[in-house]
Amino acid sequence: MIENLPREALLVGGSIGAAALVTYLTRFRPRWPTGPLGKKPGGLQRIGDADFHQKRGSGKHEAVDIGMPVGTPIRALASGRVNFVAYDHSSAGTYIEIDHRSALARLLGLPGYYSRYLHLSQPTPSNPTVEVGDFVFKGQKIGLSGGEPGAYGAGNTTGPHLHLEVLKGSRKLGTTAFGLKRVNPEWYLPGFRGYLRKTLIAGSIFGVAYFAAKKTGVLK
Repeated sequence: MIENLPREALLVGGSIGAAALVTYLTRFRPRWPTGPLGKKPGGLQRIGDADFHQKRGSGKHEAVDIGMPVGTPIRALASGRVNFVAYDHSSAGTYIEIDHRSALARLLGLPGYYSRYLHLSQPTPSNPTVEVGDFVFKGQKIGLSGGEPGAYGAGNTTGPHLHLEVLKGSRKLGTTAFGLKRVNPEWYLPGFRGYLRKTLIAGSIFGVAYFAAKKTGVLK
């Protein structure tokens, strides 16, 4: 019975339950942005120094660039609400940002994950494939890749590709205020790094729960 459990055990159990609830509300299980099945593209190509955290000038390239022909359908990494759409920005070109938090997580202001897709040839002002506030489903087509130097929506680019960012944090719908932290997309997408991350998280949770149970006497 619950009343017979040590107070420490109840506190540990409550803490783990609360952490599990927050994790569920802010969960992020993405797919790759190309291909109908969302699997990692065979022969994935990157452009030059486009790996995450590679130095670029005085800063770092906190994204992954995926080489692909102009006009390749780009799909949402996960379900969420379109937070921002920009057209023909001088450096980023046309880009879309999606907030992947649940409605409850947004209401509570909990941090979560966002994805951003740069150098798109679509949407355009005359053909807005998505707009701010739209709900999109995982794998739904949201635009077309671009990046041809000098073309509309390409921004500052050296060739056709998708610049993909994953960010973590919280901000209001329709704003581009700072406060989001970029994280490596490959630690979340299907593939070796993504599976390794999930294994490490699961192992850490089990280890903490086991240690707490032993410490409080729940396990002898």
